[in-house]
Amino acid sequence: MHHIVIVGPTASGKTALSLRLATLLNGEIICADSRTVYKGMDIGTAKPTAQDQALVKHHCIDLVYPNEPFTVADFVIAAKQAEHTIRHSSKIPITVGGSGLFIDGFIYDYSFVAPNPDVRKTYQSWSVTQLQQEIIKRNIALPVNSKNKRHLTLALERANRPTPTKKALPKDTMIIGIAPEKDVLLGNIEQRAHQMIQEGVLEEVSHMYKTYNTSPALLGGVYRTVQPYLRGEQSIDATLQSIITYDKKLAKRQLTWFKRNPDITWFTSPQEALEWFMNHKQGTL
Repeated sequence: MHHIVIVGPTASGKTALSLRLATLLNGEIICADSRTVYKGMDIGTAKPTAQDQALVKHHCIDLVYPNEPFTVADFVIAAKQAEHTIRHSSKIPITVGGSGLFIDGFIYDYSFVAPNPDVRKTYQSWSVTQLQQEIIKRNIALPVNSKNKRHLTLALERANRPTPTKKALPKDTMIIGIAPEKDVLLGNIEQRAHQMIQEGVLEEVSHMYKTYNTSPALLGGVYRTVQPYLRGEQSIDATLQSIITYDKKLAKRQLTWFKRNPDITWFTSPQEALEWFMNHKQGTL
């Protein structure tokens, strides 16, 4: 029984394709997203809606609260359990997401080395300046937010760990990539940003900060871009543009990650991918 994997940048149409294939093939969906694993973070993560989840069973969402730690290794364990459950039900697992390391860790069966708690404690006792100096001395790339102590600590921890071992792609796994034309993708991103505002993302972020304060899960993504608005430092129009800008940069990073993978078959739209699948692959399942 095949395992279908759908990847691509944010707002590319992955969710729509996964729902269509799951409906046609009697499948269930494994969400491979580093933020939809958190409970309550719904609008800002574009989590599958209640209607989507009623239509097709989804796995690996709402696993932990934002103040609870959750790693790639944790996701791989959860995703493997979900895949086993789906196959045991004689259904087809369909993994979908844009978090490259989550997806690769799962489908290529990465073996991870746990972080050293003593080393982490040492780094956490250092100042931001000390962490920056250590990173520069060791010729490690500074994180995008080079003044964020947590990001600096993680950069050093990653440099200390051996590269995860990676196995070959299982023969029964096919990876479909969605990479819309640039103007189409930008239009999708802008449309979704407007939709997030209309659906109440500002209120959601405000509630999450009141409940969890500065939990690591809230320090990135849309949740971070909304902070100036909540502090009264930015208009709603400027906040909308911040969300769009963030998602454009995210999409670029995601495409850079996935385009390195020769195992992915690429399409410019969910419709094109669906037609190809129905014409060439459906009979092989």
